[in-house]
Amino acid sequence: MNKATNCPDRFINITEVCQMFGISRTTVYRDIQAGVLPQPMKIGRRSRWSQNELEKIQEQIKNKTAA
Repeated sequence: MNKATNCPDRFINITEVCQMFGISRTTVYRDIQAGVLPQPMKIGRRSRWSQNELEKIQEQIKNKTAA
């Protein structure tokens, strides 16, 4: 559950990942290869990411830049 909104986890697409991090599709895949972002889950032929997992990563990045 997402503790901020008490909602179950959502699985988001590449467009939403780009918007969430403010990066391009190319950078998303580059960050996956670099180990910054997790591999997407395949649901059928579509790639999806756990919103909760990405929010945790976003928080870690935010904390690193603040330190």
